Amino acid sequence: MAGSAVFPAFRVLTEAALTQMRGAGLEVDVYLDLSHNENIQVICDGRAVIVKKIHLDLAVKPAAGKRAEEVLTRLKNLPTTSPAFEMRTAIMTGGPAEFARGEAVAVEVPAGGFDQTVVMLNAAFVPDDLKAAVAACRAKTRDAFNALPLESRQAMGMYRQKRAGANQGFELTSPRKERRA
Repeated sequence: MAGSAVFPAFRVLTEAALTQMRGAGLEVDVYLDLSHNENIQVICDGRAVIVKKIHLDLAVKPAAGKRAEEVLTRLKNLPTTSPAFEMRTAIMTGGPAEFARGEAVAVEVPAGGFDQTVVMLNAAFVPDDLKAAVAACRAKTRDAFNALPLESRQAMGMYRQKRAGANQGFELTSPRKERRA
């Protein structure tokens, strides 16, 4: 992905907002970043992975057959209080030239910046396809992390939403690699 921006912390991304963005002509791929531990630094391929909370990475670009200027205008004309309007600001900050060429711009949605309609990650329920990775991401100590089954530590990585609106349907897109604390 080209460019990079952060979705504003004062907005919460919902599935309704993603639907509104798609309706304005954006193609939005939702990635759940489960490659970091929230409490301790881990090692992957001999390199330290920074401590970071579970978050989303979006890849946004004009949908097939849509012109970038048209999409940006549609987003600009939405209510200024909407997350979809803020996405235009993120695109303009993160990579307007790339977006104009039809390339995806990466937009990070920090922890707490999305709700359960986008991905189910509350204490009462975590989807089966994410349980092992989420357990590894949330391990509190080095000992607790290293005591996890190898499968949990290998499950960490980047997960792509299988289809729009699938708050429980994600698949691992990065190679499985062992991590140690």
